[in-house]
Amino acid sequence: MSETIKKQPIGTARGWLVCLVVTFAGIVVMMNQFKVPPIQRDLMSVFQVDAGAAGWLTSVFALAGLILAIPAAFILRGVGPKVTGMLALGITMIGVAIGATTNEFTVLLFSRVIEGTGVALMGVVGPSVIAMYFNREKSGLPMGIWNIWYATGSFTAYNVAVPVATRFSGETLNWHNMWWFGGIMALIAFLLIAFIVTKPQPQDVVGSPSRPINKPLNAPIKVKLTDGFKVKRVWVLAAGFCFLMLTSLSFLTWAPTFFREAYGMSPATAGSLSSLGYVTSIPASLICGLLLVKFKTIRQRNIMLILCAVIELVIYPWCFLIPQNYITPYLILCGLATGFTAGCVWAAVPLTMPKRATIPLGMGILQAFKSLANMLGTPIMGYIVQVGGTPDAPIFDWSRGCLPIGIYAILSMTCMLIYAKMKPETFEEHVFKANHKYIKKIHK
Repeated sequence: MSETIKKQPIGTARGWLVCLVVTFAGIVVMMNQFKVPPIQRDLMSVFQVDAGAAGWLTSVFALAGLILAIPAAFILRGVGPKVTGMLALGITMIGVAIGATTNEFTVLLFSRVIEGTGVALMGVVGPSVIAMYFNREKSGLPMGIWNIWYATGSFTAYNVAVPVATRFSGETLNWHNMWWFGGIMALIAFLLIAFIVTKPQPQDVVGSPSRPINKPLNAPIKVKLTDGFKVKRVWVLAAGFCFLMLTSLSFLTWAPTFFREAYGMSPATAGSLSSLGYVTSIPASLICGLLLVKFKTIRQRNIMLILCAVIELVIYPWCFLIPQNYITPYLILCGLATGFTAGCVWAAVPLTMPKRATIPLGMGILQAFKSLANMLGTPIMGYIVQVGGTPDAPIFDWSRGCLPIGIYAILSMTCMLIYAKMKPETFEEHVFKANHKYIKKIHK
């Protein structure tokens, strides 16, 4: 029997197709979030705002994510993955259209909040749908694939923002082009979700369901989604992830501006070089997924999480002090560390939530804390590193950014150590199997 289980594939063809579609949709919404940093310096000049205010163009995007990430789990349960995914992309398109047709900074900020609603919903839909199609012990690789949404979307934005913005006018200041490009990509993702994503049928999932069908005690398991709020470990995991994201985003979202101001690079070169901090996350995420297939126990996963926090503590606090000659290999290391870390954290949620029905809520809690990091990281760093000047000629002291990043890294490692020390709850599958064996025994 055990040999048969070992030879089972990770997922069905349908499951893999849905995994790829939701990952593409995630990439699109993330590209829309990160279309600002490559042209952030130019937007400061266009709208005559300082670095702190400009930072909110990226961070206010996460405000909706902070507010809606947890309600998104309830929306998903109420209307299903297809409608929730379509809602995410539809709202993104509305936000893009409002932003692309305005020249007012406050309206642009408002449109970014609307776009952020799409990220909030998609950030819960993606991993939750994957958890529906793949059993706990088989979800490592598909979660690793999903995790490239962040890196691939960011990398795409950093490399296409300037070329798209200059496509017709030859000037970076024509930022409207990038907004329309993001809207077209959102429409494509919307159509893919509409035609492909559905709730899984029994034949779409490899392996037995959590509760066997047509067996004793086969009545539906009544689980409240709100039961997930009682899982203490998920809150500690989410806090650790928040500090990990603050560690990386505080540097990577300001990297294009840093390279332009400190090293005199052109906007296109600075954006392309900065994208190395994201593109190398892609292979790291996939490698992480493969390792998660091998290392399945909670103890092994805990060790991986602690290792990720230690690596980020070693790498990131020196980000604004790295000499120009070492920037390329340094950014590659940053990307590898970030991709591996995010892969481990997202894959930890199914092993943290004891009841499968509460996994979407666990994803929502994680997405909420991630949004908190997205919202605070960029503007806080902007206020710290800008020491004077005007929107057209700001004065930066980049070394001031190293200390807060070091503090974030220490806090993240502390949270991961606490998470690893906490006793995990028993999975509902294991409780059922134990009860089922007991009932068979007493009825003999």
